[in-house]
Parts: sequence; C-alpha cells; structure tokens
Amino acid sequence: MDTGFGSLHEDALNAILLRVPANDLVLNCSLVCKQWCDVLSSRYFWLQRLESESTRILESNRQLLLDNSDYDLCLYILKALACDMLPFNTNLIKNPCGQESRKHWLYREKTAGGQENGSRGSGVYGDSNIASYEEEEEEEEETLEELRRRYPNENDPEVYRYSRHGFSVEERPIGAEPIPEEAGVPTQHCFVTSYHTGVRRQLIDIGKYKMKDGVMQLLKPSICYSQWVASRGCDGRADLSLLVTSGEWKMSPKSLQWHTQQEGVEGKKWYKMEGRVEVPVSIDWIIYQSSGSDLVFWNGNYGPKTTACSLIMEI
Repeated sequence: MDTGFGSLHEDALNAILLRVPANDLVLNCSLVCKQWCDVLSSRYFWLQRLESESTRILESNRQLLLDNSDYDLCLYILKALACDMLPFNTNLIKNPCGQESRKHWLYREKTAGGQENGSRGSGVYGDSNIASYEEEEEEEEETLEELRRRYPNENDPEVYRYSRHGFSVEERPIGAEPIPEEAGVPTQHCFVTSYHTGVRRQLIDIGKYKMKDGVMQLLKPSICYSQWVASRGCDGRADLSLLVTSGEWKMSPKSLQWHTQQEGVEGKKWYKMEGRVEVPVSIDWIIYQSSGSDLVFWNGNYGPKTTACSLIMEI
C-alpha cells in the first residue's frame, strides 16, 4: 500500500504545497513527479498561493490571468508575482519619508533666477542620460549619522539642514501637525523646503526586472503616484511630477501642484497629492520628482513639508 505523497488527495497536496516557499516550488518541487508538476502548472493553484499571502490583485486581472488564452504567459506572471520578481503592487520609492536622510534621492536647487545647482542636468528633468543619474545617486547618499557628525552644533537637534540643495530632513514636522496614520509611514520624518526651489527625484529602473514580452500589454498597470504635504503656516507651493520612458519614447510629464492659498487648505494640516497614469507600452524607466519652495523668502526651511512618497504600478 502506497503511504507516500503519491497517495495524497489533490486537495491535501495543494494544502501542503501552498505552505512551501514560492522559490522552492518553482525551482524544485515541479521536478518531483508528474502529480506535483501538474499541480504547479495550474493557474488556479498560483492564484490560491497569492491569496494565501494576501497579495492584492484587481478582480479584472484575476479573471484575466485565469481565462486568457496565453496560458504560458499567465502562468509566468502568477509564478513571478509569488516570487516577488515583478514591480507590481508595491511602493517602488526608497526612503519615502527621509528616515534615511537623503539616501536614494537626487537633489537639485533652483535659485530665484532659475539657475540649477547641484546637478549635471537642466530643465524639469535635467540630463536624460540615465547613467549620470545613477552615478550622482552614489555621490548623494548620506546617512543621518553622517549629517549629525557634519553639523554637531545644529541649534535644533531634530532638524538636519542641507539647505544648499533647498531641502532639509526633520525627524518630526516642526510647525505643522503630526503626520497622520493614514499616510502609512513608520516615523514622523519628513522633507522640508526653503526659499530656493528644492527638487528631489528618484529614478526607477523597470528594465531590471527583465519581464517577459507581453506582461505590460496584458496587465495594463496603472501608475499611481502620491505624496503627503503640509505647511508651517507660511505661503508655499509643492509640485509632484512623473516621467515615463520606453526606449526612445517619452511620455509627456504629468504634474500635480499644491499651494497654501488653494481653496480648502487649512493652516498646518497634512494633505495627500495623488495622481494616476495609464501607460499602454512596456516601460524602461520612471522618474519621480518632488519640488517645493517657501514663497515669502524666509531665511531658513519654512517651505512645504512632504513625506510618504509613493509610486505603485497597480494591477
């Protein structure tokens, strides 16, 4: 009498395999026997796996991945999602609130005359040479500990000023209300601007995920971008922009603007700036850019504060 795994009912085998790490399922378990291979070649099994880990997929895409005629592509997508190999449904912005100081951000400062400092580029998005951004990112990285060593006599120990780039990082939003839980950040850190327009950006390399042809066209992800913003009670403005590129193709930049004089904006409260972009083609790069300034030209960091920066390719 066979008392091994081969005698298990399919439902029991499913229940066991659903508890095995996804990478092991893909690399090893499908080679055990035909029965296991058949189970692991089922699109429904992989949807169960994603649901067991509370991985959210839009109902329309869930049905699409079950019913689409391109079985191999759908199975690849489901397995890759289970193994965290695709850039979907997760925040692609690193250091979204400044908890790691300036790490992962590239900075620019525009003076009152419009001249840019601290960059190789010019214009809204600067130099389009991707390699130059990557080199600059390495040069710009700096931890809070390094800032503390550089500015040991800072008057307010909870503010780390780096105003030559028009930005500082605060451990708590000085002069504004506490960041609400709804923003979803683990600390009260935020970026704060000054009287010169500070510009910070991140370059997200989508090409590094090496997705199969057809994934973007099938799923048609929406790019959802956002940040939270507040003022210190001084007049100021904040801008949030997005640029998407694919080979030689560039999407026209999408921009959002927040201003202290906008209707409904009250004092020192926090507000969410958010937008959504539909992109019909495969993507190579996404540039996420946040900028802002104090409009009264106070000496110091009295411009809008921003935190909870987010960029999610939603499927």
